[in-house]
Amino acid sequence: MAVYYGVVKDGVVMLTEEAQLEEGTVVEIRPTLPLSPEEQVKQDLLRAGVLSRIARPPPYQEEENRILVVVFGEPLSEQIIRERR
Repeated sequence: MAVYYGVVKDGVVMLTEEAQLEEGTVVEIRPTLPLSPEEQVKQDLLRAGVLSRIARPPPYQEEENRILVVVFGEPLSEQIIRERR
């Protein structure tokens, strides 16, 4: 399920990115904490027209076809520590 973000302006929730929602779609709104300074800057840039949308990272999906690789020898962390001395 997609997650969209928005800001209330004059009693209306304004989405911060384009949403492909069909007419009549029921939505759930959960108020969150005030925006972080970084998010506030992004919102300001969006309102000013500098940004066309705020990119969000895709949701994490674990890969099904992962293969465990066995590596022999000393741990890489020990090699790094030894080389830095």
